[in-house]
Amino acid sequence: MASGQTKVLSYRTNVSNNFDKSTLVRQFDEYKETATELLLFRDFRLCISACQSGINHAKIYIEVDGAREVVESLTLIAIQAYAELNSWQEVLPFIQQVYNGIETCPPRVVQFCILLHAKVKEYAQCHAITNIWLRCPDNASIEGYFDVVQLYVLHVMLPQEKEALVPSFLDNCNFLSTEQRQIIMSEMRQSLAERESKSKDSKELETKASEKPLETDENASHGKSALLKALKRFGVVLAKKCSFLSFDTVMKIAVVAVSFYFLMIQANKGDLMTDLGRATAIVWKGAVNHLYTLFSPARPGR
Repeated sequence: MASGQTKVLSYRTNVSNNFDKSTLVRQFDEYKETATELLLFRDFRLCISACQSGINHAKIYIEVDGAREVVESLTLIAIQAYAELNSWQEVLPFIQQVYNGIETCPPRVVQFCILLHAKVKEYAQCHAITNIWLRCPDNASIEGYFDVVQLYVLHVMLPQEKEALVPSFLDNCNFLSTEQRQIIMSEMRQSLAERESKSKDSKELETKASEKPLETDENASHGKSALLKALKRFGVVLAKKCSFLSFDTVMKIAVVAVSFYFLMIQANKGDLMTDLGRATAIVWKGAVNHLYTLFSPARPGR
């Protein structure tokens, strides 16, 4: 960014008043291009310095067409640079230095200041800036008066849940028309409806998330209950047949039964419809059929 720094340092604020308009316009454009370039390349401190130099130069020719717009554009770029540096507390002193007060700022500069302070939840500063600017009679005829009021309501009052105070606030904005008040109230109601809808969706998601563990526990409990009933039935059958078996055979059957019990318990800890659950069910069914055949009175050799 050596070229950008060279541009900044090459300009002088004590320029002769003999410059023609085309030269002056070209210089204004160069200041804006340099400041924008420095902002894009994230050289924020040098960007602020470039903006300050351009503002000082433009204020010398403030009566020339385009000079006020240059001051406003460079001020907005500087505010963005301060925001990127997280130096929001430096913005108001900078603005007051440029415009000699909040009340004389253009609407767009005021909106930028309000948004910046609202972002860091400095709502007291937002209120002070808005109150000072709106109370200035000279701002009543400015086209951006409505935009400043609208921005304050939607981005400062609603986040603080002060919607009940909005009607009285609008009544105190004497330079708003009835139609403009209605527009802001309509937008406020729409914003509140959207917020309520999002809050409802969020609560539903939380409720569903809290219900899932409960459903899992119920499924596991049901699976264990069914397993115990099956083992009970198998025990009854086993008890009836034990008189025909040797001690060695009974021990083998006991080992198999215990092994299958723990296998089924492990499988039922998860979803009964998983591959492990299905595979275990097939093995269990085959084992039960085999044991029924083993103890059946029709078994060959009995």
